[in-house]
Amino acid sequence: MTKIFICDKCSKEFPQPLDEEKYKDIHGEWHVFDLCAPCRADLKVERGKPDKEFLGKLVKKKGK
Repeated sequence: MTKIFICDKCSKEFPQPLDEEKYKDIHGEWHVFDLCAPCRADLKVERGKPDKEFLGKLVKKKGK
C-alpha cells in the first residue's frame, strides 16, 4: 500500500512527498502546508506579497 500525498492548495494527489511550508498566523498559531511543485512555484511568485495573503487563504480553506 503506497502513501498518497495531497497538495493543500490544489488538492491533487501525488505518490511522492511534497514540499512543506510553515506559516505562523496572526494569532501565533503554526500551520504546515504540503505544496506540489506548481503551487510551490506560485508561492515563490507571491512572496512579494505578505504571507498572509497566500498562506492565510490556505488556513481558511483547510479549516472548512
